[in-house]
Amino acid sequence: MPFAEKNMLLLSLTSIAAFMSGAYSLVITFTSSLMTNVHEFTVCYSFMLTMEAIGTFIGPPLVGYVYEVQSSYKLAFSICGMVLVVSGAVLVFLIKKERFKTKSYDKSVNDSIEVQKLTF
Repeated sequence: MPFAEKNMLLLSLTSIAAFMSGAYSLVITFTSSLMTNVHEFTVCYSFMLTMEAIGTFIGPPLVGYVYEVQSSYKLAFSICGMVLVVSGAVLVFLIKKERFKTKSYDKSVNDSIEVQKLTF
């Protein structure tokens, strides 16, 4: 990490990153279960894991190329951080969109139930 010059700071930051990496599998499972139904869950989950594998395969050579051009890892770390922030923002947007869609569906179902009660 470009700004971690002391060993204890680097140790602390890598410990936090390792904890977050462990929680990542839970986040992927939870997110794909929110976005799909039971029948589409396996397809969604496998697609997400495939995208992760492509990133893992392409990422190191790309960072190596950026290091060779810039002679520094700062740009590579900055690009990785920006991609992570953008993906988090997209994830939050998708979850909010799904919750809004579910709430509006629940409201229309409740409205139709009340109408049916009135007609009987």
